[in-house]
Amino acid sequence: MSDCCGSSNDAIICACSGAADVGFLSDRAARMLSVAGHGSMYCLAGVGADIESFVKGAKDSGRVIVIDGCPVKCGKKAMDNHGVKSESYVVTEFGFKKGETGMSEDTVKDAFLKIQDAVSAKAPSDCCNGGGSSCGCGGKC
Repeated sequence: MSDCCGSSNDAIICACSGAADVGFLSDRAARMLSVAGHGSMYCLAGVGADIESFVKGAKDSGRVIVIDGCPVKCGKKAMDNHGVKSESYVVTEFGFKKGETGMSEDTVKDAFLKIQDAVSAKAPSDCCNGGGSSCGCGGKC
């Protein structure tokens, strides 16, 4: 298990996919963050449904990253309702407008890069000896 750049097994990433274009962006950005080594995807619906094993897994995680599409913050609220401390990122707070954004690959990449920068900025201070990058090195840097 590595502590590099939030890529350890105890960092989880959840997305509220919602029904809008910004929900789609939250899901895609979350999956891309996982591939980039910031953590593992986790089932937000399981937490929201109050399934004990999902709630326990979230509570036991060292870092919980929640990406919501819109300001309603359903994902963040699901974690809060179960006493899970989480980092909240909202797609609309990065300049994307609900119902007006579209879902092109360029838009997805733009959303991912903006959210990745914010996630990296909040990475633990010992991440890659202070690097906070998305190296995905598996603890080798």
